[in-house]
Amino acid sequence: MKTLFSFACIALFFVSCGNTKKLKVGEINSLQFEYSPGAEINYGGIIEARIKAIMHNGEELDITNHRKLDFSSEGVNKSGKTFKITHHPLSFDENYVTISMTVSDKEETFEARDTIYMNFLGGLLISAPGDYGEDGEDQKDRGDRILLRDGKEGYVGANGQPGFAGGNYEAYIWKEGDLYYVYARELNTLQVWRYKTYATRLVSFDISGGQGGDGGDGGGGGDGKDGSKDEDGKIKRPGAGGNGGNGGHGANGGNGGNLHLIIHPNASDISSQLKYDVSGGPGGEGGKGGKGGNPGEAISGQAGGSKGANGRQGGAGNWGLNGSTNVEFKEFDSIPLKQ
Repeated sequence: MKTLFSFACIALFFVSCGNTKKLKVGEINSLQFEYSPGAEINYGGIIEARIKAIMHNGEELDITNHRKLDFSSEGVNKSGKTFKITHHPLSFDENYVTISMTVSDKEETFEARDTIYMNFLGGLLISAPGDYGEDGEDQKDRGDRILLRDGKEGYVGANGQPGFAGGNYEAYIWKEGDLYYVYARELNTLQVWRYKTYATRLVSFDISGGQGGDGGDGGGGGDGKDGSKDEDGKIKRPGAGGNGGNGGHGANGGNGGNLHLIIHPNASDISSQLKYDVSGGPGGEGGKGGKGGNPGEAISGQAGGSKGANGRQGGAGNWGLNGSTNVEFKEFDSIPLKQ
């Protein structure tokens, strides 16, 4: 046991060294996207993977999170060493997504493409939630006045924008051999997606509402001018600080979508593996109030100016309304849905 532990520590040391070693783009021979051959992969699923740079001298470096690496794909989102497949297949024959990897340093660039193939063993997630609303713009602090003595009022933060509603979907599920087929159509846009799965895991629909945008922060109030006395004996009072601007209000979340699901009797056994999310989206947070400006300094014999009041926190948005799910079991002709 001690020998195995020591070997593991040595292996970890070398991997760590490879990760921190300086990466020279001109010495890269190839890039590889590596994941477990036993990974269960389906649309909407998540896999753990790493990106390796194979150098001309045969050395392998894990560059998954290297600053020189740029990962891009229209069908995969990267977060650390986690990769989520976001592509929606238009045909039942689709079984892969493509990725691009680019390593750049000054004038040197190495590019490579790779492919992730579906084996349809993993859980299927049909993900089409409403988009997030845009956040309100934060405001800058006010500057000093040129003529007047009191500080300027801070600008009010902009309100967030409402989250978008989930769509209205009609979906059909049937079985052919060992595979379950899912035909999903958005009734407003008539967008159609086609999936298949072995249903060894959950088959999930996410058409929840989008989150409302956060309110922007209010700007700080301007500082008051200092008190003064000129050569003619004219006295000017210290200016009051300007009040901070109120934070913008968070927007309401989008309403959840609606799903009408038709299941063929030959696929009725999948009903216990179905999951739906038609919840309304959360409201956005209110923006922070800006700080009140400082008063100007008083000269001897003067009363001090007042500090500006801090702005108020913006109100939070409300949750969107939940959508609906309607499931029925009936026979239908699947042939037109496959075309």
